Amino acid sequence: MANHIKIGRREFRTKTEAQRHYRSILNDYSLGESLSDTDFNDILDLLTRHPEHEMKIGSGVSHIKVVQNPEYPSRCFWIFRNDGTNTDFSYITCVNGKSKTVNQEFTEACRVSVVDQILEYKNEYFASSGDGFCEETGVPVTWKNSHVDHIIPFAQIVSDFLDFTGIVPSSEMLSESTDSQCSVRFVCEKTESEWKSYHQIFARLRVVSVDFNLTRNRK
Repeated sequence: MANHIKIGRREFRTKTEAQRHYRSILNDYSLGESLSDTDFNDILDLLTRHPEHEMKIGSGVSHIKVVQNPEYPSRCFWIFRNDGTNTDFSYITCVNGKSKTVNQEFTEACRVSVVDQILEYKNEYFASSGDGFCEETGVPVTWKNSHVDHIIPFAQIVSDFLDFTGIVPSSEMLSESTDSQCSVRFVCEKTESEWKSYHQIFARLRVVSVDFNLTRNRK
């Protein structure tokens, strides 16, 4: 069928539908739990679409677990190879089937570098109010079922930062892909420092429910 995505034995009408399927597998498991044989084969089919799948698979995949992302307050798939080594991979990158552009990787590095600011805002919000309310819908939220949202979209803040500083993203500013590196990071300390200061000043944050944030992101 035209424009449909075939991954292993499965066929999806859109990338969004495919991402929803693999995200449901990710959320079906407890942290540290290995995938069942059926889900393992499903995810292994997906992994072959990763632009760096040969490096990710390496000596062969022994098993795959769902683990806590070491860089974000979220979960991710983790590969354990036959030779005892292990690494992460992004199911979204697999569904897209192509590498990120330099600009996309720069934005990712920007997001990683301000995780501490995001967590500080969230911790202070709940420390002062206990359980809170989604600042968009008004529904009650807790620390666990809420996200910190940028009122001005994050991508727009990054774009404004680049316009303000005249910085042109390049691969030399960013870390190279390696095992167990869940996200691209800055290797240029000057750029990272300038960005973190800019974000601290200009980002406007709010706490919203997980349901609101995920539903909005699908639109």
